[in-house]
Amino acid sequence: MSGLSTLGWLIYREQTRESRLALQRVNFVNQVSHELKTPLTNVRMYTEMLESQLDDEQVKQKRYLSIINNESKRLTRLIDNVLSFSKLERDSLDLTLQMGTVQACINTTLDAFTPAFTQRGIKPVLTSQCDTSVLLDPHCVEQILNNLFSNTEKYAANSGTLQIECWQEHDYSFIRIHDNGPGIDEYSSRSIFDQFYRASNKLTDGVSGTGIGLSIARELARKHGGDLILESTPSGACFLLSLHTPISLSHTAVKGNL
Repeated sequence: MSGLSTLGWLIYREQTRESRLALQRVNFVNQVSHELKTPLTNVRMYTEMLESQLDDEQVKQKRYLSIINNESKRLTRLIDNVLSFSKLERDSLDLTLQMGTVQACINTTLDAFTPAFTQRGIKPVLTSQCDTSVLLDPHCVEQILNNLFSNTEKYAANSGTLQIECWQEHDYSFIRIHDNGPGIDEYSSRSIFDQFYRASNKLTDGVSGTGIGLSIARELARKHGGDLILESTPSGACFLLSLHTPISLSHTAVKGNL
């Protein structure tokens, strides 16, 4: 028995050590991500200040500054994903609800992606009936949309129209995003929301990515009392996002995670 007890203690000690190291790694990545946000914010601020001071004739300089600004925004989105992933893993991500419109979140995110979509041959077309003021977490909603639009930018280049529909039913808001790209095959669709999953084919092998974007988007949607699913469609990829967006604080009582 003493031998078994010793073996059990050694196994327990090793598991404890691995758990402690894993937590230290998560905390390190979390801290580094936070530290990166401040200089990136400054880069964006001064880039926008320079852009505002340029004359209309300085086309080349404006284009260079636009690239710097867009790339800093892309880095900010990556950092936000890392921070959200860390919080979701520790179950420490809380929503900050406030009154606002889902349409405003869509418009803000689309504005950020306009240069990239234009360059990649993607034309967003928004049909929205989401202008009613509701309770939501704008940062959460925009991060979900960031990940979905980023997916379109990467995998549906030169696909033309990107259909975005938004509507509201009772205490819920729905956003459908349908591109005309090559779509997602049946095998990949089973794992598309798994952490670190990246389909391997001619379309994706040359595209950079972390494999956590869609996973984070779905977890954030569920944190917001809704869900994110991949809908079956004859062409392209189609995602349906649902969010619990009550019109008043009293309606949130049915959603414990809000």
